[in-house]
Amino acid sequence: MIEETDFKAAMRIIIGSYEPVLWSEKLTPFEILVSVVISQATERRGNIRAFKNLKNHFMITPANFSEMDEGELAELIKPAGLHRNKAKKLKETAEVIMTEYEGDLAKIFEPISSAKEKLVVLPGVGVKTADVMLALVGGVGLLPVDTHIARIAKRLPLVDAKASYEEIKAAYERWTPPKERPSLHMALIEHGRDVCKSRRPRCEICPIRTYCGRVGLT
Repeated sequence: MIEETDFKAAMRIIIGSYEPVLWSEKLTPFEILVSVVISQATERRGNIRAFKNLKNHFMITPANFSEMDEGELAELIKPAGLHRNKAKKLKETAEVIMTEYEGDLAKIFEPISSAKEKLVVLPGVGVKTADVMLALVGGVGLLPVDTHIARIAKRLPLVDAKASYEEIKAAYERWTPPKERPSLHMALIEHGRDVCKSRRPRCEICPIRTYCGRVGLT
């Protein structure tokens, strides 16, 4: 397992290599949720195209989603894949927000202590999506784990190969101060997409290859 000093050195290099930009800064809480849901199990290009389709069609609000025909919504987000299932979940979630939170997703975060249990019961929102919302909307110092971040953790190795979502998140957070977690989260995703890929990782150009337990393995 990687030592604390090596982990911190490697993460500093990752953040410095990608200079991550927080993509959510100019979006509403509901727009962030929609973007996260349609990004599930899809590539970034598909997610971006689907979100642009929505933005070009109407304002992304719970009211508009709850009133929209589910089939039409599915067509708009088709580039993201699994579009029928995602459209169904997003429409159902919008309806819950309209009926239980007066059409304002931000109300779920009041108080912040109960926000996660309210988020995870929304259609299409699991633990990881809830953590992303808590970090980006609620300002909670979490480091949500996606497939890229989990892969990097297991290759370093920061955790063992069978580590759960919560174990991986706890391992990252143990040695990462809360204020650094948003930047590290974004940088790790970029590193996983561009270099530490699932298939044919580009180890020869990896900026943290000297810290990685995978170097020299097949």
